[in-house]
Amino acid sequence: MHFSLVAAVLVFAVPDRPSPFPDDTRVFQERILGEWQVVSHFTGGRDDNRNNLMWVFTSETMQHVYLRNGKKDPGGKFPYTLDSTRNPAVIRFPASKFAGIMKLEGDSLTVCLHGSPALEPPVGFVSPPNTSITLLRLVRVRKY
Repeated sequence: MHFSLVAAVLVFAVPDRPSPFPDDTRVFQERILGEWQVVSHFTGGRDDNRNNLMWVFTSETMQHVYLRNGKKDPGGKFPYTLDSTRNPAVIRFPASKFAGIMKLEGDSLTVCLHGSPALEPPVGFVSPPNTSITLLRLVRVRKY
């Protein structure tokens, strides 16, 4: 009886507080929504230096946004599909037939894409020399 009473009091007396730890159990697609700054961009093993580029994910599109003279300059919008049941997650851009893989580690997003139409995504997170495979590392843009 005493235990039941204590348990009942705790259920009603302890406030429901948000966890101080990020919820990594959210659906992958929800976790990639927002702005991501490109910090490295390699194609065919060569550095393409696209540090002025951001990717902005909505639930249906990824948009390029260029940083020019301190201002955001919107670029193309690309509809995408995401299969987060695969490991790593697979992203496809149906209009261009590009396919890639993605992994999310905290505020770091790694993407590897075939740079030409491909039915299947790359098999690993590498950009070998003399290929059209692009490897990007992006970091989340935090709003304060």
